[in-house]
Amino acid sequence: MAAGSGWKRVPTQCPHCQESDATKERGGIVRCFRCEITFNPVVGDAAPSTVPEERVEQAHRTLLGSKPMMEFLRAVRGLDDFTIRKYKLGLAAGRIEVPYPDGLGGWQFSKWCDPIDPAKRKPGSREGKLQMPAGSRASLYPLPVDVSRPVLLCAGEWDTLVARRLGFNAYCSGAGESVFRADWAVQVAKAPTITIAYDADKGEIPGPLDIGVALSRLSPGPDKSE
Repeated sequence: MAAGSGWKRVPTQCPHCQESDATKERGGIVRCFRCEITFNPVVGDAAPSTVPEERVEQAHRTLLGSKPMMEFLRAVRGLDDFTIRKYKLGLAAGRIEVPYPDGLGGWQFSKWCDPIDPAKRKPGSREGKLQMPAGSRASLYPLPVDVSRPVLLCAGEWDTLVARRLGFNAYCSGAGESVFRADWAVQVAKAPTITIAYDADKGEIPGPLDIGVALSRLSPGPDKSE
């Protein structure tokens, strides 16, 4: 969606990335052109939505029963059955879902995507990319964060899940590579070491740089970023 077409710049904070420099309003509705979500500014600061356990379990059972989708996750996304089961990936309305744990045994929301091979995606298209439900507040994925051992920060949920399949203590920003909140930096900075994994299929690295900037704004101390 183009940033024109009657959209007017407004200083309204996006409930997803918590920023206001990319939000525009039209007809009483606000859109964040960074996160590609539209929301009602009246409820923009509402508490994160919650997903019932049974909803997550139902979508998970549906996925496990779908041979084509399971094979897609294995062959295209590089996941194994253990990882798919452990992180309760699901399938609903033909879309793959990645539920976000709240770190307390429940679920905040589920991001979703169409099962499209990223290698076949049109340039600049968001087809096949995980989408955030409007009104939900972004968080690190997955929670809780284990800072007792080295942390690996990845470019997205799929990279994070593959890294976890390989044994890494991996996490990512649920708001995308362009956003890494200061409170997240404070949280992960407690880890003994932090490694930022660059997205090798891109010609530029704004996400990792943003993460590095967030970490560098903390109180001076040992260099924990790589």
